[in-house]
Amino acid sequence: MNGFKNIQFYKFENLLFEDLLNFEELLQSIKFAPCKENDIQSYGWVSSYEKDSSQLVYEYQNNLLIKLKIEEKRIPQNVLNEELKKKISLLEKSSNTRISSDQKAIIKEEVHRQLIPRAFSNTSFIQALIIPSEKLILIDSSSQTKAEFFLKVLRKTIGKLPVQPLDKNTSIEHLLYSWLTKRNLPDKLLLTNELEVKPSSNEKTVIKFANYDLESNDNFELLNNNQYVTKIGLEYNECISFTLTNLLQVRKLKLMNSQKEESYDDDESFDTELILMIESLKELSGFVKSLIKL
Repeated sequence: MNGFKNIQFYKFENLLFEDLLNFEELLQSIKFAPCKENDIQSYGWVSSYEKDSSQLVYEYQNNLLIKLKIEEKRIPQNVLNEELKKKISLLEKSSNTRISSDQKAIIKEEVHRQLIPRAFSNTSFIQALIIPSEKLILIDSSSQTKAEFFLKVLRKTIGKLPVQPLDKNTSIEHLLYSWLTKRNLPDKLLLTNELEVKPSSNEKTVIKFANYDLESNDNFELLNNNQYVTKIGLEYNECISFTLTNLLQVRKLKLMNSQKEESYDDDESFDTELILMIESLKELSGFVKSLIKL
């Protein structure tokens, strides 16, 4: 089972569907099917529960785990360019005329279509956890583009999806800096050894600390001159470690339980790992959501 690694948080106001059965039926209507010969892309819902491939939604204490599968055919640019060059050369020789730029664009599209059946497929997955009690959707992706694509498909599936990114009403950069220098962290929270800072929000260059020592004079001076914290490593409630960004996104999420990296062969152990992940994600979502109220 693949656990969540990177999380983007989205909030909603109302329930997105009538009940679990209704949600399952909606996802079944856009179940994944492989690309056909001339398709460039195919996507659809697959089971997030490896023990039962027919069940698309995994539910635990009203928290819903779902997974989107995406298949894309990719044609390397050098292959496309080579085929296009050959095609244009043949046409120019046969007609004894130069091909215009507009004609080349049309020919390029034709060559691209002809190459699709021979293209290799690339498969990827995006999973998400819907937590109705927190009115949050947690999408396992570091890419905003992929997260938005996931929401687009979910919106198409259920008909409507009034969601938006989890906002913050506080200066999270200053909050993170305060945690770092004053050690006034919330309960259950500990600093780890990952940190990125920069002088201002407009500055592109960041300074990365690895295994930093806050008591060091050199590091202390650097922190005084770079008070804009973009990433900080944290441990929460002795159960999860992660990096929190100034945009309220989670990176490098890891379960700290002894079972986190094990491979399970029996059904009971698989369920235990899945439940542990969901419980940890729910606790993490409550913590992140609380930051916008500070």
